[in-house]
Amino acid sequence: MTQAFCLVRRNDYVFRPIYNRRMAAPGHDWYLKQWLRSLNKKQADIVRDLDWNKARVSLTASGKQAYTRDDINEIAEYLNLRPYELLMHPDDAMRLRQLRAEMLRLAHEADEAVGESVDKPNKPERVSTG
Repeated sequence: MTQAFCLVRRNDYVFRPIYNRRMAAPGHDWYLKQWLRSLNKKQADIVRDLDWNKARVSLTASGKQAYTRDDINEIAEYLNLRPYELLMHPDDAMRLRQLRAEMLRLAHEADEAVGESVDKPNKPERVSTG
């Protein structure tokens, strides 16, 4: 009975007739396949360059094997990405990069404009008494 109660609390109770079996399944929702495609890389490149075995790469990329933080960090470094970008579709990540770059450009222009106005103090105009 205690085991059944623990299973219910973890949402893994399989004897319930209306139980959704997919509810407790882990969601391995990274976009490794899409990133490899967009960067013209293959799973074989990861096998060769990161010294992973072929089964690990295949199962991890397909979501059949859970990924770890170390996996994400290692692959992100290999693909020159930020780790969180692997959890985003490449199109979304690129749009976010473009937005960030544009915001930095605008902030830099604003800083330059403020710097120019501080560097050039306003000189009082001479009034002629004629």
